[in-house]
Amino acid sequence: MALAMAVQPQTPNSNTAARLDAEEAILALLLAPDGKKDNGEWRWATPIDGKTRLVKGLFLIDKETRSGADRLLEFQFTSGPYGPSSLELTDRLESLMKSGKVGATEMNSGKGYRLSLTPEGGRSAKLLWSKLPGQARADFYTIKSRIAPMSYRQLLLYVYRTYPEYTQNSLIRDELLSGTQE
Repeated sequence: MALAMAVQPQTPNSNTAARLDAEEAILALLLAPDGKKDNGEWRWATPIDGKTRLVKGLFLIDKETRSGADRLLEFQFTSGPYGPSSLELTDRLESLMKSGKVGATEMNSGKGYRLSLTPEGGRSAKLLWSKLPGQARADFYTIKSRIAPMSYRQLLLYVYRTYPEYTQNSLIRDELLSGTQE
């Protein structure tokens, strides 16, 4: 879904502290530009390949950005069966899909779904984005543009190696980390 946005990803809005619930965080990450341009224009609202990539992206916003340090996200991450996870995020994603704000199309591999904003979700996300502080916008842009070109495996390896405390309950940790050289 191509959304025309007049606002640059790093444009400051205000310095007031905003807090995002799980639904708002999902909408913001789905809307954020992915770091690429088409004909000189930012590519907004590019789909995210899979729930795992969405969750890990929001986890990285929480752990590696100024917004995370400032407690932008109202929900917490725990060590789950596939690394860092959040039941609240999973529940809210399901709600957004049922309400028609987020669409899911099966990926070619048959393993997972490509998540994207619907027109209704795009309107909600644009309104939310316009109210986010500039630092939060920049952080969502930075993380989405960083994870977008990574393979699924590269993203998991990065998260598992950098945050081992969130992989203690993982069902795939040993297999993922054994003999990897990426």
